[in-house]
Amino acid sequence: WTFAPDLSHALDALLRLEPAVTGVVHLTSAEITANLDLARAVAALVDGGRVEIAPSGAAPRLPMASDRIDMAALYAWTPLAKGLKALRDGAGS
Repeated sequence: WTFAPDLSHALDALLRLEPAVTGVVHLTSAEITANLDLARAVAALVDGGRVEIAPSGAAPRLPMASDRIDMAALYAWTPLAKGLKALRDGAGS
């Protein structure tokens, strides 16, 4: 989970780290959420929302995370529930 409006602040915090971080960094809140759990959280916020699961035949995709930097300590990321409610209510756009 990463709330898009958090990205500029997190990038600023990343660029201020000493020593400077080099290479590829996956900016994420470090709040690991399975795709199905995210879909269920979104559906719960929408009147009549529901999740239907169709077999895909594909292997489940593992969540992405940075193994070089503690992203949770980098920036005060917006929690999943708060971010989804803000999106539903039109905030953060």
